[in-house]
Amino acid sequence: MSEKIDFVIAYVDEEDAEWLLDREDYLFGLDKLYDSNERHKNYEILQYWFRGVEKFAPFVNKIHFITPGKLPKWLNVNHPKLNIVKHSDYISPVFLPTFCLNPVELNMHRIKELEEHFVYFNSDMFLTKSVKENDYFVNGKPVDRAIENPITSCDPYDMFPHIYLNCVGVINRHFNKKDCIEQNKKIWYSSKIGKKGVEQNKNLNSYNMFLGFYNYNLPQSFKKSILEEAWKKEEMILGETTSHKFRTIYDVNQYIFRYWQFAKGEIEVSKKPLGKAFKIDDNTIGDIVEAIEKQKYRQICINDNNKLKNFEKNKKKIQKAFESILPDKSKFEL
Repeated sequence: MSEKIDFVIAYVDEEDAEWLLDREDYLFGLDKLYDSNERHKNYEILQYWFRGVEKFAPFVNKIHFITPGKLPKWLNVNHPKLNIVKHSDYISPVFLPTFCLNPVELNMHRIKELEEHFVYFNSDMFLTKSVKENDYFVNGKPVDRAIENPITSCDPYDMFPHIYLNCVGVINRHFNKKDCIEQNKKIWYSSKIGKKGVEQNKNLNSYNMFLGFYNYNLPQSFKKSILEEAWKKEEMILGETTSHKFRTIYDVNQYIFRYWQFAKGEIEVSKKPLGKAFKIDDNTIGDIVEAIEKQKYRQICINDNNKLKNFEKNKKKIQKAFESILPDKSKFEL
């Protein structure tokens, strides 16, 4: 691929005293419609994200590091491939501060100098093995898998099913499912998504609207022009979500752009997901450590669900695992 590929990563220091004070001020009086209790522990492993990118993805054109303001003390801000992006650099001051990831993601196309082709990472997503440009883009299109999956939930206070449904609702408003599938059968019925994936899409094809999609919780490839197009056609709901200080059941998130790419046929089908997502708890910690040390996947997500009993002990296990494959400082570190 001749096009440049940027990486975008969203970061917040949730131990930043000033950020926490502001957050508490805005939380006052909110009810359970808001995801007000979401907190994540600091595993102190962000440096391994940079080491992984330097070692395993040397093709990256530029890294856009999004932050509310505070930066890791060890970060080399003068690295030529690093662009520090404060929320105030690309999100209107009317909507700031924000304590929700959704506005941060929805406005990524506004980042100055962002290339048309970029990969978005949450700060819990890491490279653990070599990747290539065509793992993310082929023929200028994002590499992905479009498999329908009905949205369900057993927890009325879980925000995400609501958000996914909102994203799908927008897609159904702008695209005719039958036309999307008819015009791009190679996406929906590709042997690359496996027999089960093809059967799933065929079985759900009888419904006139999209019911939802499989989400992999891994780094996501995007075309900036897709974000710009979605904003032109859905400025109201995207702007409304951007105005929220905290996540709500009325939001959409970055998946709206992924689904938009599906509907337009703007993807190249991958044979399998480029990694695996884990939720950290006492039952999975061993699998996570093994996945890192043995480099079983090219990329992983280590999602904190606040159910790890012995946090300090297991944090050290994860740090040690990363250190075993990425022991050398990167040029992104001081």
